[in-house]
Amino acid sequence: MLIFQLFIALLVALGLTAIFSFFLRIRPGLDMLIFFIIVFLVSWVGGLWLIPFGPYVAGVRFFPFLFFALIIAVLVAAFPRPWYRPRTRGEALRQSESQKQERKIVTGLFWVLLVLLVLAIGVRYLYPEL
Repeated sequence: MLIFQLFIALLVALGLTAIFSFFLRIRPGLDMLIFFIIVFLVSWVGGLWLIPFGPYVAGVRFFPFLFFALIIAVLVAAFPRPWYRPRTRGEALRQSESQKQERKIVTGLFWVLLVLLVLAIGVRYLYPEL
């Protein structure tokens, strides 16, 4: 069951990443990888914790995986990074400094989210009666 759930979450995450990267023009590379990791783990958590509904695929109902991943993908894609071209050297320096601070905060939040999602997956497999 674990393998099929992992496979369904992987397929859902790959599909949504491909669709969102095509339509929203997410840059290939680190941004796309982070988007994929978030959608993959959220899809897996949603498939494990939501009440199963929808048709079976390989003994697993895949709608919870798709439903949860789609909601999170839309939320993540709804917040694009603001960007403007600085007009002066001072503005460029301030923009550079604020981007460094923003990067630190977002990186910290990403790791907290990653740990929480992995914990949610582990708890569900260790205590299936919850």
